[in-house]
Amino acid sequence: MRKPVFILRQSESTLSAIIIPTLDRPATSDRSRLQAWSQWFIQPAVLIRVVLYATTLIYLRTALFDYVYDDSLLITLHPWMESWKQFPQFLTHSFWGFMEVPRTMDYYRPLVSLVLAMIRHLLGPAPAWFHLAAAGLHILATYLVYRLAFETIGDKRVAAIAAGFFGLHPTRVETAAWISGISDSLSAVLFLASMILYFKARNDTTGRKLKYHAISTLLLLLSLFSKDAAIFAPILIAIYEFSSANARFRDRCLASLRAALPFLAVTALAISARSLLVHNQLGQGMRQVPLKTTIFSAPTTIVWYLGKQLWPSELSVQYPIKLVFTLSLVKFVLPLILVLVSTVGVAWAVRRKPIGIFFASWFVLMLAPVILYVVVLQEHDRYIYLSSVALCIGIAYLVDHLRILGAHTQGAALLLLFALMAGLTLKYESYWDNDMALSTRAVQIAPANPKALEYHADTCVFLGQYAKAEAFARSVIGPNQDPEGWYILGNVLSSEQKYTEAREAYQTASKLWGGHNLMATLGLAGVDLNVGKGDEAVEIYREQLRRTPNRAFLHGRLASALKAVGKSEEAEKELAIQKSLQKTPS
Repeated sequence: MRKPVFILRQSESTLSAIIIPTLDRPATSDRSRLQAWSQWFIQPAVLIRVVLYATTLIYLRTALFDYVYDDSLLITLHPWMESWKQFPQFLTHSFWGFMEVPRTMDYYRPLVSLVLAMIRHLLGPAPAWFHLAAAGLHILATYLVYRLAFETIGDKRVAAIAAGFFGLHPTRVETAAWISGISDSLSAVLFLASMILYFKARNDTTGRKLKYHAISTLLLLLSLFSKDAAIFAPILIAIYEFSSANARFRDRCLASLRAALPFLAVTALAISARSLLVHNQLGQGMRQVPLKTTIFSAPTTIVWYLGKQLWPSELSVQYPIKLVFTLSLVKFVLPLILVLVSTVGVAWAVRRKPIGIFFASWFVLMLAPVILYVVVLQEHDRYIYLSSVALCIGIAYLVDHLRILGAHTQGAALLLLFALMAGLTLKYESYWDNDMALSTRAVQIAPANPKALEYHADTCVFLGQYAKAEAFARSVIGPNQDPEGWYILGNVLSSEQKYTEAREAYQTASKLWGGHNLMATLGLAGVDLNVGKGDEAVEIYREQLRRTPNRAFLHGRLASALKAVGKSEEAEKELAIQKSLQKTPS
């Protein structure tokens, strides 16, 4: 509609009116614009793009980061990475099988080693290529969370919100910004894809059911060769089939078994291959889990992991040790009550909802090994990577109900949450730039954790900052004569070739530990060889072998010591024992 506007114009001595037509522009309130923007933002197509673009931008800068923590050991110092001819070693040894000293926990992850080796040989050893691969896998996992949520729930908005919580959450940094974290993201990508195809096969009406099933089981096999968590796939499928069937108990059990059988067969195949192929021990931790401490620590550990997902502050590569050794009101009873109440609440919420039961079981099963082995594993952000998929989908389902408050409220809440997570992620990600930043952060957050202390000291030594490393070790020793500090000091002095002083430091550490600490004892033996005390080193290794005769690496160390003192025949016998033990499947 046009409205006339009268303007007076003076022409000589006469005034005249000119009519100028204008367009009528109705006023638009800020509230209306906000509502329009909110309606646009919460569209599933917009949400998922925002999530994927933001996740990509956040982790793209990790291409400028260096190797940190275990990265150099797994890539540039790994002897089997040097030649294509060594690749079969990845299939016949555990993940850390190339090291002489066994780890408390070791794993069978041949696909991870093969991926790292292929990147090194095809693209080169520059850390940027590996960081791009790690970031790319996390971005792909984020998209697959979206696909899985949509395939199971059928709501694209809930799926996009779940992907946002998964991709942007600060606790994903340890997996996405750390090259060695590829084991979690690679396994997650393969496992998520396997589950997506399982649901596609189940709901298929186009005749592709068999194809989907075949690819799903193959992906599960590859996931099992990346990380052990995929072993729960048959159980999850059986739980879903049982809860969704509308039949008698016996028929539901049979339906569950039929659906899970292909996945069970693949899992059995992976376990059998592992048992037949691996020729070195997979670590001692699985056989050394103290039941009492595990039970007392479980509630606190569960609450800790949930807390980090809901309030991701004070993140680090190492955390304070939270083991509980006695029946405590604050550290056991109260966390247990909180866990039980949460469990009852979730069980009530998902009752008669097969998908809800499926994801609740997902979270519990994926987190269970972390709780069972918390004594030897301790807490790490990467351990909840796959388990958090179920939690993110559950939270997204709840957040989606904010629609009852209006589109503008839901849009503003999502934007605020995503922005907050992205900001925290960027801040924490910066610590993963180099070893000094990461180890300093670890000591800041976990000043009493031995692994954090050793990591920082090793970083100082690696950078040639020996004076700083010594000062740090002595600060750990402190007035309480901490044996960990003496052990770290021994490592530092040994690196400086101050063998006499290092020997005294190792002896002090061993004495304070009661003479039963393996690493301090091995450090002492190594120093003895360097100062010409070969007989003492031989006796140290023999004493350790009397305690644990089946450790192959100790026989190898003893053989080296025997050669150093001129006992070649005995050395050959020890080498033969070492080779025999290495050929025996663990």
